[in-house]
Amino acid sequence: MAVETSHITVAVSDRVMHITLNRPEKKNALTRQMYIAIAEHLKHAANSAEIAAVLVTGAGTSFSAGNDLADFIDAPEDLATSPAFAFLDAISTFPKPLLAAAQGHVIGVGMTFLLHCDLVLAAPSIRASVPFVQLGLCPEAASSYLLPAALGHQRAMASFLLGESMSATQLAEAGLVYKVVDDDALLATAKALAARLASLPLQAAMATKKLVKSHAAPAVKAALAAEAKEFQRLMKSADAQDRFRAFQQRARTA
Repeated sequence: MAVETSHITVAVSDRVMHITLNRPEKKNALTRQMYIAIAEHLKHAANSAEIAAVLVTGAGTSFSAGNDLADFIDAPEDLATSPAFAFLDAISTFPKPLLAAAQGHVIGVGMTFLLHCDLVLAAPSIRASVPFVQLGLCPEAASSYLLPAALGHQRAMASFLLGESMSATQLAEAGLVYKVVDDDALLATAKALAARLASLPLQAAMATKKLVKSHAAPAVKAALAAEAKEFQRLMKSADAQDRFRAFQQRARTA
């Protein structure tokens, strides 16, 4: 069905595709192969009459620590044609209900992914942040448009520029998550909610999502393209490359 990697596991039951980010030893940091696999699974789900909703979760104690910085070293590829951009396109245009349940570390693309989900459950353990500037980078996943729209300019800039983290309560107050659920109940609650979504009349659910997203769709598409251009330029900069290598060195000696 899609590119297979041990770091992405997929199960389909009762019209729900459950995608698990399964790299807990690295806090589910996303690699090129993981981006490819997720994008292709979402493409299959979008086109399958047997799947009515998708649930994404993270194995272990974190949802995702963001992009694996090893993939950024030397920045060899054109971001606009990269697996990461294909992933961003897949999540931003996915036509069926998309649900996520997040806990622990939710950083960078782990956080911006949630901006494209229709319903998000958050555990109290969640610590969400978008520390792009600290890495010499800029926002991605249309977060330069979506996060200020949700948080307001001041709080969004504090997140982007200062890397300030957000708790489950703060995310809920900002309307970025649907509900806060205890860590121990998170997975079971998410599965029940996904089953409820999958039981809805699919065409009505899809039409509703299309209508709701249509108002912001042009701005999201434009933001994705503009961000990709700036991200690519910054990713190849000496400043960003130095920060990537310093981060990796700290990780190796920690």
